[in-house]
Amino acid sequence: MAVEEWQRGLRRQFGRMQAFKWKNLGTEPIFSEFAVENPQSGSRYRVAIRGVRPGENFCSCPDFSTNDLGTCKHIEFILGRLERKRGGPRVLAQGFKPRYSEVYLQYGAERHVRFRVGLDCPPPLARRAARLVSRASHWSAARGADEGTGELPRGGPAS
Repeated sequence: MAVEEWQRGLRRQFGRMQAFKWKNLGTEPIFSEFAVENPQSGSRYRVAIRGVRPGENFCSCPDFSTNDLGTCKHIEFILGRLERKRGGPRVLAQGFKPRYSEVYLQYGAERHVRFRVGLDCPPPLARRAARLVSRASHWSAARGADEGTGELPRGGPAS
């Protein structure tokens, strides 16, 4: 087992054993933003859940921002709670399908700018985005962005 997998497993195990307080800050029951509070320390962090794989979610805690694992005990705590909800495992397995498109940062040993096509994404924008990102949905400077700045060329989504 790789060190990263072992460390993720420790955070998963530890996070699911915690008695954190949590609150859904959004309107969606699974793919949403949550507040996680440690009643012992009083610390409170924001967690965004977008999937089950490392790097798909976000937490505002210091461990998440520095560990390069793409997860932390707060994310694992929330995932554990969501997996216990009725229908939670099924919804998590189906994946996050927002109405809106989004550009986001995937966390892990390497960070990647990613583009998630939303259900309401206009076809010309989806086609343009497909040319700008690789098959793994991460930014590709060779596909249209300026290599130095990472900026898109001018001209709108369909140009």
